[in-house]
Amino acid sequence: MNASEADVIAPPARTHYPNPETIFTTTADAYVRYRPEHPGVLIDYIAETARAAADDVPVLDLGSGPGVIAVRLAELGLPVIAVEPSGEMLTVGRQRAIERGIENIDWRQGDSSTVSALPPVRGTVIGDAFHYMHRDQVLADLHGITTSGGFVAIVVSHALGTPKAWWEPILDRIRDRFLGTHRAAGPDAPFQYLTEDHETVLRRSDFPRIRVLRTDYRLDLTTDKLIGLQYTYAFSSRAVLGGLREEYEQALRDALTAVEPSGGFTATLQTAVIIGERP
Repeated sequence: MNASEADVIAPPARTHYPNPETIFTTTADAYVRYRPEHPGVLIDYIAETARAAADDVPVLDLGSGPGVIAVRLAELGLPVIAVEPSGEMLTVGRQRAIERGIENIDWRQGDSSTVSALPPVRGTVIGDAFHYMHRDQVLADLHGITTSGGFVAIVVSHALGTPKAWWEPILDRIRDRFLGTHRAAGPDAPFQYLTEDHETVLRRSDFPRIRVLRTDYRLDLTTDKLIGLQYTYAFSSRAVLGGLREEYEQALRDALTAVEPSGGFTATLQTAVIIGERP
């Protein structure tokens, strides 16, 4: 992607990872094909929160990936700025928006360290990406561009303290075998494990009015979809696996077939959105 396709925000030195644009390299196509979308009740809840805030400025989707949330908010009539470090993700997101006839998304290439260069917003959504950011700093920067009464909404596909899918321990053993016990944040850096949960960080920020919505959702996957889902993660992307990919995929298939020969994998999980509002 070049500057004519999306505004490029020049990256300063203040980022949590040295090369945020590479964290999800090679995952964009798999992401839109295999990553489950967030339940509609969560998106509606965020949209209602946005409508209650200032109505003359957009909503920011920070770390938007291929625009899964941005597109859905735009379909609900909200103007959106989608900021994403990966040009690959932006290209896929822009194409998805074109295919759906959506024109109210302003796509920009940048990362969480570039927030202060953005125009005013009524609120920010961060979907499954906050753990890759310098959280305290990005919240301080967001306060500077968020209108009075605005918000930050942190969306997590797996709510803290709730059970994971029953097959995750099986996959973890294979991940440990091929990728080591410390997960990667893309091909260039190890993941930096968090010592505080998102809600704790949000409570000490300038967005201290907290409310949380949790909701169950059902996963219903085939063996092929579950394997494809692994290529949407930063720690097991095609770029991270490299020459191990075919062997890794076969090990996944063998293990999953052994525990569920029918090829059907079903689980009920819980997702959440943590909303912090500024006075």
